[in-house]
Amino acid sequence: RVEAWGDELAQAGAYWKHENQTQIDAARGEAQEQLSHHQELVMHLEERVQRHQQEEEGWSRAAAAAQAHMGEAHEVIVSSQAAAAILRAESAEQAAQLRAVVESCKSFMADAQESSEALSAHCRSSEDEAE
Repeated sequence: RVEAWGDELAQAGAYWKHENQTQIDAARGEAQEQLSHHQELVMHLEERVQRHQQEEEGWSRAAAAAQAHMGEAHEVIVSSQAAAAILRAESAEQAAQLRAVVESCKSFMADAQESSEALSAHCRSSEDEAE
């Protein structure tokens, strides 16, 4: 009878050893699947982080380029304003010179008118004397 119990215990031990090994293998397989899935998730997240970093670097470069363009535009505006001021000053100077020429012409015309009237009066007086 002891031998039968020994055999039964040995069979039960082999059965439970096999069952335990099956459960261990199944748990190991499930853990391996979960590990693979987690590794895929980590890789996907790392790719997303890298893409975001690249996008951020791109935005930083674009912002730096925009800043440089704004600086160039500011320089153009300042130089344009300076050129406009010079042109306004030159225009004002030319206008003053033209006004002086107009005044000189008016004075010349007035002098010519007076000379013409004086000459006409002299000619009339010479005609009167000649008659």
